[in-house]
Amino acid sequence: MTRTSAKWLVLLEKADISCSPINSIDKVFENHQIQYREMKLTMEHALAGSVPLAANPLNFSETPVKYNKPPPSLGVQTDEILKDWLELGDGEISRLRCDRII
Repeated sequence: MTRTSAKWLVLLEKADISCSPINSIDKVFENHQIQYREMKLTMEHALAGSVPLAANPLNFSETPVKYNKPPPSLGVQTDEILKDWLELGDGEISRLRCDRII
């Protein structure tokens, strides 16, 4: 069964099922809620230039969200994540790299 996401949304909403589309980045910024809440922000990225991003949907009057740096490029934090989160050593990471797993 092939249907567009718009058709699925109509059918699910009629069935009283809470739902929302999964959007590509261009579609995100077409959303009226994103526009109304001014959730589009732009950051400079070292490789990609000016990058559009969706801002945090939560707004706190006393503790505003700060956007200090853009998202990392693919693979930039691989070693850090493998060491800090998975507690892998340099040897294990080297082996994964030699085996072309990472």
